[in-house]
Amino acid sequence: MLQFKYRPILFLIVFLTSIGHLTAQFNIKIGYSIGYMQAKSTNDIINSFNDSHANYESPLENFRFLHGVLVGLRYRLNDVAVHLDWNNKFNLLQGSGGENYQKIYFKNSSYSFGLEFFGTEHFSLGGTIDLDALRYRTQTNLMTTKTTLLNDYGFGSHFYVSINIEGTDILTLNLQPYVQVPWTSYDIHALDNALNAKNLDEKLAEKYLNFGIRIIFSNGSF
Repeated sequence: MLQFKYRPILFLIVFLTSIGHLTAQFNIKIGYSIGYMQAKSTNDIINSFNDSHANYESPLENFRFLHGVLVGLRYRLNDVAVHLDWNNKFNLLQGSGGENYQKIYFKNSSYSFGLEFFGTEHFSLGGTIDLDALRYRTQTNLMTTKTTLLNDYGFGSHFYVSINIEGTDILTLNLQPYVQVPWTSYDIHALDNALNAKNLDEKLAEKYLNFGIRIIFSNGSF
């Protein structure tokens, strides 16, 4: 019988021998996401602003859409892939009347770790755990620079279906309908104070559920 001190070495040799027969692939990916946002509390604030600024020819837009670039890394081992992604989603909302204008800059940067499971080479399912960095900034005709109203962090998850289309031996296209589910509520009372001249301290919570599609290109085949 092998002495105990040699068993970890034997286990390591067996493990390395086993993974040597597996098919592994490393990919760099870049893409773009377009999504629809559910933001009831935010839009209630915007609607209150519009009610008190009826002189604006172009009312301040409601928050419905967001889009942005995605870059990441994927390591696939047989039918399972591990992902590290950065997805920067943003939108600019604007309203104006004469020389007066109001702009709101929204950005949500997600740093994600995820797993993807392949049913076939052309179809897979995936999910992530996200660290979200959310920021609101505003600017009016009376300001020379943007003012930050919210700069906060939270957690969420992306869930997606991936339709994988192999174009060439060096490039693959992935079409991914997705939903991003927030775990964290954000306090947006500072936005209400800024737009509607309020001075409130109580928390006004918002969860930014969004869904849409991601179009991703990656190097190599599946």
